[in-house]
Amino acid sequence: MSWLEKSASRSGGGVIKLKPDPPSFYAEKRRALNDIDSRSQWVVGLGSRIDFWRDRWAGTRSIQEALHLTDRELRGCSSRASSIIGNGHIYCPPAILELIQKAGLSINDMKRAKVDTLIWLPELKGDFSTASAFNAIRNKGVRVHWHRAVWNRFTHPKLAANAWKLYSGRAATDLAAKKKGIQLASKCKLCRQQEEDLNHLLWQCDFVDKTWNWLAGKFKFRAGFRNSRDAMSRS
Repeated sequence: MSWLEKSASRSGGGVIKLKPDPPSFYAEKRRALNDIDSRSQWVVGLGSRIDFWRDRWAGTRSIQEALHLTDRELRGCSSRASSIIGNGHIYCPPAILELIQKAGLSINDMKRAKVDTLIWLPELKGDFSTASAFNAIRNKGVRVHWHRAVWNRFTHPKLAANAWKLYSGRAATDLAAKKKGIQLASKCKLCRQQEEDLNHLLWQCDFVDKTWNWLAGKFKFRAGFRNSRDAMSRS
């Protein structure tokens, strides 16, 4: 049994059940598991492990989802997909077939195998991984112009994380502390002339300006830039 099948511990099928009225941690966990569940589908073998009503086996939606049926309306409905399978073949009564078609599903979309297997749809091979799940359910913002300079195979993750802090303005500076309501006297620790903020530390400080000029001489690029986009265009 795969991790995906183990984690999708169900009470009667496709809806993942956790403790009632969970605290925020369990609420987030339930949301994440439901997101994962919505991107999974059963490959049908004998059908004995698959809930006919609540699992996704005839497409990317369950009959419950397609017909907008509540758990209360399905109380007592415990049929398995095996009820329409015999000797490896599908024997679907006309009334059941009509119900499936009414739900906008089709038994022609049923994936078949020797055993019932829950697959992960975002991956071509159907194999679940934490990295794939994170990429599938995370909130994706607008891609910034500097992402390739930070997130790549040849930059150490620790350096990339620090670069991300600088590019996204998340570095711990005196100005950032003031914005959080912390009162303090601020002075740049390098030049001791101006207030410490990220823009000054990276582009305006006299000490940093000398450092950029030294780096430009070593790595043969033109210095004198005043922001990250300018720096990337000249590097």
